[in-house]
Amino acid sequence: MKGTEMVEEPSGTIDVKRFGARGDGRIDDTNAIQHAIDACAESGGGVVFLPTGRYRIDGALELKRGVIIRGSGGAVDGWGMPTVLEAYNRDRSVITATWQSGVQYLEIYYPEQRLEPDGLIPYPWSIYGSGENVSIIGVSLRNSYDGINLTAACRHLVRDVHGSPLHTGLYVDQCYDVGRIENVHYWPFNGPE
Repeated sequence: MKGTEMVEEPSGTIDVKRFGARGDGRIDDTNAIQHAIDACAESGGGVVFLPTGRYRIDGALELKRGVIIRGSGGAVDGWGMPTVLEAYNRDRSVITATWQSGVQYLEIYYPEQRLEPDGLIPYPWSIYGSGENVSIIGVSLRNSYDGINLTAACRHLVRDVHGSPLHTGLYVDQCYDVGRIENVHYWPFNGPE
């Protein structure tokens, strides 16, 4: 994604709306998105597309080998209407990525996070990746406690990630082959809406 270019649904992708995802921010879309991910993996991998919207995630999303979850863009550069995953789960990462899977062009937002010292919620990692060739591109993390954890995620690619993690932004460990981290910007000024 460059400048104001928006990401459109490429042919051959799976749209989460076809699996019942609403993207209205009120109804939990976790199961619908996970069903789309599973169907994509069963067909040999590819892209699971989330059109512009606010997708409530009460559970956790598990990417499978060869599956990329892709939003509509706009999460990092501010142009257009982004795809937003509103995270409510306090026990597991919003997205777990594995071998040759990725997260692209979306925002993960924690609407219940509070910035008061006695009200801070220590959510798990927004994105947890392990396995080779995990990619995270064009992602915004808003009000996350811990951002991205890449443990044993060799040859990872993290590019154009912005956000306001409140504890740890990016953690890399046990990566015995070269990974790339490019254009990552974290700042403390993006509080709750």
